[in-house]
Amino acid sequence: MVAAACLTLSAVHVLVWFRQRKARANFMFALLAVATAGMAASELAMMNAATPQDYGVRLRWFQAPVWLAVVSLAAFVHSHLRAGRGWLAWTVIGLRTAVLAINFLSPTNVNYRAVTSLRRVPFLGEDVAVPIGTANPWMLLAQLSLLLLLVYVVDAAWSVWRRGERHTAALVGGATVVFVTASTAQAILVFWGLLPMPLTPSLFFTGLVVAMGYDLSSRVLRAAQMARELQAREAELHRERALTDAVFDSVPGLLYLYTADGQFVRWNRQHETRTGYATAEMARMTVADWFAAEDLDAMRTAWQQALTGGSVIAELPIRMKDGSRVPYLLTGVRVVIDGRPHLVGIGIDIAQRKAVEAEAARQRAELAHLSRVASLSELSGSLAHELNQPLAIILSNAQAAQRLLAKQPPDLAEVRDILADIVAEDRRAGDVIKRLRAFLKHGEPERHPLSLNEVVGNVLALVRSELLGREIELDLDLAQNLPRISGDRIPLEQVVLNLVTNACDAMADVPAAQRRLSISTGRDGADVRMSVRDAGSGLPPQPGRVFDPFYPTKPNGLGMGLTICLTIVTAHGGRLWAESNPGPGATFHVALPAGEPTG
Repeated sequence: MVAAACLTLSAVHVLVWFRQRKARANFMFALLAVATAGMAASELAMMNAATPQDYGVRLRWFQAPVWLAVVSLAAFVHSHLRAGRGWLAWTVIGLRTAVLAINFLSPTNVNYRAVTSLRRVPFLGEDVAVPIGTANPWMLLAQLSLLLLLVYVVDAAWSVWRRGERHTAALVGGATVVFVTASTAQAILVFWGLLPMPLTPSLFFTGLVVAMGYDLSSRVLRAAQMARELQAREAELHRERALTDAVFDSVPGLLYLYTADGQFVRWNRQHETRTGYATAEMARMTVADWFAAEDLDAMRTAWQQALTGGSVIAELPIRMKDGSRVPYLLTGVRVVIDGRPHLVGIGIDIAQRKAVEAEAARQRAELAHLSRVASLSELSGSLAHELNQPLAIILSNAQAAQRLLAKQPPDLAEVRDILADIVAEDRRAGDVIKRLRAFLKHGEPERHPLSLNEVVGNVLALVRSELLGREIELDLDLAQNLPRISGDRIPLEQVVLNLVTNACDAMADVPAAQRRLSISTGRDGADVRMSVRDAGSGLPPQPGRVFDPFYPTKPNGLGMGLTICLTIVTAHGGRLWAESNPGPGATFHVALPAGEPTG
């Protein structure tokens, strides 16, 4: 029964090893089971021995399956527990091999020098043979090999216990210690004649086989369960992948995944439908293939920023297959896949947004132009005075010259002085007209290095008569050697003109003696600042609202002047804000980024 059970278990685990050659523990277990079956067969043969000589021969051959059991058990512990000291295992195997050699070289066997007689004892309902003879001292070497085997197994089990696999350590280590110790003790008592019963180590090794088979089977069952869970997870991942692909392809923009060196890894269908490239073409493309030569530096800068800083947003035109370039808002985020950095991102077509922005900019420019026309319309009386005065002087000088030329002889020296006055006044009128034409100019913005003091001076030349007519005293404090600013002269002059005319309107109800307008320029950190201060009615309770569209700050106003000023200043990278004065009135500040010094 023991032999049949062990051979059955051996056949099962041989099949497992045959299908999975890396499962060496199953093969060693199969050898241990075969050895136990051989021990059981030898024990049965010894129980049925008829003569002492027959018993001695059968006991000699009993050592062969014992040797196989010890060797396979040591190998099983090493391969199954993946622990234990190798030199100790080889010592056990070498010592047991020496015992086997001594066994076959001895006259009788390693256990007895001679079996002198047999006696019959009852065992499991039958009378069986039990030996009586002279013990062989070499038997101590066999017992020493079993003791070292126990030391090796306990050391391996302790290592596994500390590794955290306590169930396996307790089952394999504990079963080996219990059953090998019991088997050895029974053999010692029988061979030294202290226990009148047949030799039955196979019964104890069967318990060992059952314990180790249970642990191996548990692992097989766990492996099968893990395989089923893995299959279920793979099916779930397949469904998730299908869902991910559906989501991936449903993104309205361009969704892309690149390696760190710019190789295209994955993309959605929008890439192919929008750019015109086929799947095979996309697979060969790198990130640089999407950009024109003049955009490569900006692309590489954004790429490095994404891979080192973690994320980036850039606006760059993408080159389509037909050669056209479409502006896109490109995002990139650094991710790590399989231990290697990648870049994943989304590209959004902003061509329509750019068109809307261009139209909005055009409409803002048109509104600013209309605002300038309206401002000059309000100053029409002062401008007429600016033109009438030099024209009147020219007329009177021309009439005087005619009278001088009519005299005999004519006073040519006086005539020359009069002509010089005429030329000067003509230039004065021409400058007024020139400034008016420049201020009313309607064209594309042009950035140039400008002196903020010159911009203020040009505006004051236009409103000089307006200030005189309104009896407003002007305090001018323009700092010298200010850095230049980069900007468009006409819009900036419009900002200054709006602020000055608003200040004049704010002082309309103030007594003439208190009407004071202060304009100053200076440095404000890295910016160039201009301040316009009045002594008028001041700011509303919520000062920030004066820059809101359609929030008028004076009677009959549209509420767009300061809004336009804020748009112009912001477009120049500057700031515009208002503050209430300690006394009456308010101060508006304009700060613009500084450039080269004026000199």
